[in-house]
Amino acid sequence: IAGHFCIDAFAPVSPLPVVDMMVALKAALAAGGMARVGVLGTATVMATGMYGKLGDVAVMAPAGDALGRVHDAYVATATTGKATPEARAVFFEAGRALVAGGAEAVLLGGTDLAVAFEGHDCGFAVVDCAEIHIDAVAGRI
Repeated sequence: IAGHFCIDAFAPVSPLPVVDMMVALKAALAAGGMARVGVLGTATVMATGMYGKLGDVAVMAPAGDALGRVHDAYVATATTGKATPEARAVFFEAGRALVAGGAEAVLLGGTDLAVAFEGHDCGFAVVDCAEIHIDAVAGRI
């Protein structure tokens, strides 16, 4: 997901075909009728609303100190490949706040977030951006 900050410059010079996750994500959100979503991930991904690449979809980030807590929990999860119960609690609390603030679902805007959510009921709808990207790369969407 992080590499999508420069995809517009990278795609034309790449020697290999590039599958833009943001295009696939916009299509998936449109198909689901979603116009307002929350996002969890790194501070940059959250603060820029997925790099501003989702067009008319409103992207909400965690408010105040929650943004930093989510970023720190995400980096720790990505570094170890494991989500601690404390990190999971940070993600779930932030996601619930985003939904309470009007998000229809919460984007897992970091490849490693699936380890925190898989097999757990967070109590809100999630959209796994990495899964959408994998499907797009594999030609399934």
